[in-house]
Amino acid sequence: MKIGFLVEGLLTFGLCLALLMILVRGPNNLLLKLLLMAISTVGFIGRGANYIGPSMNPANAFG
Repeated sequence: MKIGFLVEGLLTFGLCLALLMILVRGPNNLLLKLLLMAISTVGFIGRGANYIGPSMNPANAFG
């Protein structure tokens, strides 16, 4: 259970940082920004699926 909390925190931090960087320093094209945000969200969920299931919601993942 402890690994789940750690993975959840790291994934949430990484996703927030990635989305912030895409929004602030990303391309000017809005469709490209949307595509990059979608790819990063799906990527982070996919990377953590083995540890916390297919969601990045602590209430859903832990109970």
